[in-house]
Amino acid sequence: MNSVNSIVSFTYIALGIYLAILIFRARYTGFVNNALLWDRTKKFEDCRDKEGFLHYLFPRGLVCAAALLISGVFGIISESSGIPADYQMVSMIAMILVFFYYIYIIRNAMAKFY
Repeated sequence: MNSVNSIVSFTYIALGIYLAILIFRARYTGFVNNALLWDRTKKFEDCRDKEGFLHYLFPRGLVCAAALLISGVFGIISESSGIPADYQMVSMIAMILVFFYYIYIIRNAMAKFY
């Protein structure tokens, strides 16, 4: 098992779990961690429509969290089962796309609700 790929896979899993916890916490308690907002200068208290922001962010953020989890689990399974490295590269490229999708989500949410 390649140790670098293992570290990357476990990092994807940890980030997916962390993002899911932040999203669920924001949706059900109303507390939004600044890590979700991407722009450190903005605060959730300054949001014009807090409920709308949470409603917009919840399903899209969960898609990103699920993609991170699935990619991490796929990476670990592919390493242990001997799947060629091409598939692992596809997984890493997919995570870069998920990263850009998350940035797109947050920028749209900031434009709509701030």
